[in-house]
Amino acid sequence: MRNGATESVYTFVLKSDIPTEQKITVKVPDIKSIAAQQTSLAQDLSVGLTKFVSDPARKKAWSTATADSEVHEAVVQEARRIVAEKNPALPDVAQWVVATELLNAINWPTLGQRALKKVEVISPASVNARAIQQLAAITAAKSGKQVFEKPAIAVDVSPKIALSPENPLAHPGVSTKSLMLATEFQSIPALKPFGLSLKGDVQLAQGDRRGAIKTISEAANILPSPSLTNRIPLTAIVFNDGAFGNV
Repeated sequence: MRNGATESVYTFVLKSDIPTEQKITVKVPDIKSIAAQQTSLAQDLSVGLTKFVSDPARKKAWSTATADSEVHEAVVQEARRIVAEKNPALPDVAQWVVATELLNAINWPTLGQRALKKVEVISPASVNARAIQQLAAITAAKSGKQVFEKPAIAVDVSPKIALSPENPLAHPGVSTKSLMLATEFQSIPALKPFGLSLKGDVQLAQGDRRGAIKTISEAANILPSPSLTNRIPLTAIVFNDGAFGNV
């Protein structure tokens, strides 16, 4: 389930109208299988978000939005809705965790940070889970923004852990649809840096390192984050396994 995950069990504490808390445990028996599912879900997210942001009325309203946060909030809510649609059995907290991991995987940790904060609102006790704390630490390292107000435990995030495998939306088989999403995002001021980031990842996957550096640099000038600024020099390095990362 998680981007770069090694955990096989996830525990969430749910609160409802009844006095007692309900503990939910999700077992992940096959990490490789979950990784494949994440790639498929990332593609579903790409198609869904393209349709969502291309709505004429929505684009018109967002073109004059006074605060980027309004647009960012709408996008993360839609990302969570898409996750829920594909995984209706997942509890709300788990849906937000998966949405965060997807947003991080496609190198949009600023949106991932906003998504993961929802866990603290829905189930404050769940943020004590080590798996969620580690996800929060990785998300903070990439976005440059702390996720939870008071981290419950200290989690070390080494540069190796903070690096992500290649963007699942940059694969040759899906790059055409990914560029459609990137174009739609670039047409909306509040989403432009995310569109440029995705475009840069596709360019890098296609071997256009010069173009990728220019595109990702433009994104970093609009909305600086460790994910973007640290990815710029990495695009000039040829990795033996063909992967590139963000921090």
